[in-house]
Amino acid sequence: GVRTRITDDRLFLPYAALAYAEATGDASIWNEHAPYLADASIPEGKRDLYCVMREGEKKEPLYLHCARAIDLTLEKGAHGLPLMGGGDWNDGMDRVGDGGGESVWLGWFFAYCAARFAELLERLGADGAAHYRQYAAEAGSAADAAFNGKWYLRALYADGEALGGGERIDSVAQSWAVLSGFGSETRAASAM
Repeated sequence: GVRTRITDDRLFLPYAALAYAEATGDASIWNEHAPYLADASIPEGKRDLYCVMREGEKKEPLYLHCARAIDLTLEKGAHGLPLMGGGDWNDGMDRVGDGGGESVWLGWFFAYCAARFAELLERLGADGAAHYRQYAAEAGSAADAAFNGKWYLRALYADGEALGGGERIDSVAQSWAVLSGFGSETRAASAM
């Protein structure tokens, strides 16, 4: 297996679990107990860790694994967008995330996952739905603000320099403005 510093990697667990439960109607997965991994953290100064991953002793229900994954993605940059970490959507963005680069696409993706997770918590009768709704609204608003009058930016480097939104745009930021449900109708229509 692999461990990375890529921030969006964390969100694919709640995204996939929510999609699975919705497609199958199987709500029993949320209370299935699954182990966390016991292996070492990524060594300081390294971008990733490839090794055989071992199961740890601690087990929790899947919905708590998903909550932890979302909570690990709460850190924001100066523009209120999630920090990219070692890359996002593809690892070719790894240098953009260095030192605090922010991702517009990840803002949409985070908002989508957090909002749907809030709905799940309400269905389960679990605590925290209001917090996840707030996280979703904040991330969606920050992503929507990264609009240049025609398109959404793809990301912002740590120094605030914009990536995308000019002659070279990235479809993932435009598409997820619509898919997330958090892009303003006028801006998302223009971007698409």
